[in-house]
Amino acid sequence: HSMAHNDWLEFLIDYGLIGVVILFAFVMSFFNRSRKANNPTSKLVLLSIFLVFLIKTSFSMCVVDDYTIIISMSYGYALQMNNEHQLC
Repeated sequence: HSMAHNDWLEFLIDYGLIGVVILFAFVMSFFNRSRKANNPTSKLVLLSIFLVFLIKTSFSMCVVDDYTIIISMSYGYALQMNNEHQLC
């Protein structure tokens, strides 16, 4: 099985239009959650992580890459920092 060097194309080939729609919905929820952060620092960090994720999915395999855990952990940590800011 050969792999495309783009997550969007890979999802289209492997899962069809439904796969691309699901990936798009995931990316949009990722963006919306980042955009709605209350803490300005968290918002900047979350949008930066989103931008890295978006660029990485466009030019390489990010969704199935081993290093995606770093993006996921950074995103989770930034979300938690935003949530702690809301409690204060």
